[in-house]
Amino acid sequence: MTKFLRPLAAVGASMRLMASTAGVAAASTESVYTCGFQSSPWCALTLANVNERAQPTSKSAYVATVAKGDAFELWCWSEGESINGDDIWYYGSPNVEPPDRPEGWVTGYWLDTGHDPASQISHC
Repeated sequence: MTKFLRPLAAVGASMRLMASTAGVAAASTESVYTCGFQSSPWCALTLANVNERAQPTSKSAYVATVAKGDAFELWCWSEGESINGDDIWYYGSPNVEPPDRPEGWVTGYWLDTGHDPASQISHC
């Protein structure tokens, strides 16, 4: 009898592992979070030091640098220059105290948004 129970126990363990793995993958698809400011309810963290631009292209005028790990408010998104295969850019500002809140564009490639475009953010 135990000869038959062992394979069933192994199948049950495999099913639990697959279910828990699927839950982890689903939970990590969106990294946009509520930042609590009236100007924009959504923020994402920068994955590196990122140059904020006047237009959604790296050739556009430099606006400011947002430091790695800082929050960036996401007001809307648009298509722009593809950066490593990601052509989504977000318009917004660093989530810091005024007056250091320059508005501009940051590529989605360097923002922890999960899948671009983030579902919570409207098209510009």
